[in-house]
Amino acid sequence: MLFASVAFLSPMGEELFFRGLFQRSLSNAGAAPVVAVLASSLLFGAAHGDWVYGAVTFVLGLALGALLLLTGSLLPALIAHIANNAVALLEARELLPLPALFGDPWFGIPVSLGFGAYALWRAVTPLEATAGATEPPDDASGSG
Repeated sequence: MLFASVAFLSPMGEELFFRGLFQRSLSNAGAAPVVAVLASSLLFGAAHGDWVYGAVTFVLGLALGALLLLTGSLLPALIAHIANNAVALLEARELLPLPALFGDPWFGIPVSLGFGAYALWRAVTPLEATAGATEPPDDASGSG
């Protein structure tokens, strides 16, 4: 029952509130996408307790908010959140042993910030800006 609650029910409620309601409300009110993601991530981190855990969940919030921006759907963020909680719970119960380095906040926070920043950058960078590199030049069609 604990696994179902932590791994499934909690992420559903949190995603519905933090990304589904709060982040989307800020965006609908005219906030820039980055501001909406940052604000919802700060609130998400603050709701999770002490500064170390709050910092890590803030970064998770950045990635989840970026997923919502990239896809326009709450489902990818929900799936990622469920996966995160399931791995954390399995690791805490020693059913999925991870290297001790992952539990060190001096390692985890900078790495998480890097991944979160990249996810947020990808979410706000138009895909058209990077898509042109894979398309053949106009004169490569053979009609010339």
